[in-house]
Amino acid sequence: AGTISGVMISNNIISEMTRSGIRLYSNSATLVGNEYIYHNTLYNNGERGIDIQSGNTGSKVFVKNNIIYDNNDGELNDDGEPIINENNIINNPNFLSTNLQSDDYLKLSKNSDAIDVGNNINIELDLDGNLRPSGDGYDAGAYEFNEGIDLDVLIQPPVINIKKPTSILTKTVCANNCDYTTLEQADQEAQPGWKIQIKAESYDCISWNSNGEFGNEIIIEPFGDGDVIFNCEGQSRFRIFGTNTIFDGGNDYKLIFDGTNLDTSERIIYPQVESDYITFYRVIIRNNKQGSNMNIMGDNFRIFNSYIYGAN
Repeated sequence: AGTISGVMISNNIISEMTRSGIRLYSNSATLVGNEYIYHNTLYNNGERGIDIQSGNTGSKVFVKNNIIYDNNDGELNDDGEPIINENNIINNPNFLSTNLQSDDYLKLSKNSDAIDVGNNINIELDLDGNLRPSGDGYDAGAYEFNEGIDLDVLIQPPVINIKKPTSILTKTVCANNCDYTTLEQADQEAQPGWKIQIKAESYDCISWNSNGEFGNEIIIEPFGDGDVIFNCEGQSRFRIFGTNTIFDGGNDYKLIFDGTNLDTSERIIYPQVESDYITFYRVIIRNNKQGSNMNIMGDNFRIFNSYIYGAN
């Protein structure tokens, strides 16, 4: 039981999921504040692109500047809840490529109807770090169209209040010669303001319990060559009980949560109701075969500039 508010999902590719790309619904908790779904590209998901179900008492859902296309059971379902539906593309947006392995995957061609159809909702960069707008208006979806332009722009958080604090202490995680050998060990001692750097290796999924503070968050980020991969197996999800934590994969998206070996219908990321002010930024959440890739249960949960896709 409880309430959830302030969820924001922006600048993400959400594709190839077995079920819906994004689903908002009431189960043991009630959505009471406004929720925001901005500048996402939702493509080829097994059920709906965005599924907003009943029970969101007192909540308004703002769905703006998204591409929602070719999802198997429809693009946008609004089951009686107040929804602000503006500047979303549900017809063929003329992608450059729908091949998941292509560098142009779900990027816009010059003939796309998604170009210049959006409005200004204070998201100044796209998923690649390119400035918005590049033309006469804002483009729908996660990518802004930039023909022949190569902007060397440092990716900054695309929406207000994603400011990483100056860490008071840095700790490292790796198999040898680090402060901890697992993130679970670091979790047992982590304090507000810590930066926890994880070496590029494979790790088991854990339960994260530590609490940062607003403006003094705990930061979890990769270091070294290669990717940090959390392999969730069986019923071992990456569960989150803590608060005020930022998971940042960096410019190369080196923080990966993989559900290839999860049991059927399990979630890869499973925050609990008390897990407020959790941010996933520039991460990859992938390969869940049957269940949802991520549940959202805490207040002010934010997902920015990330790739979320299934195993199809």
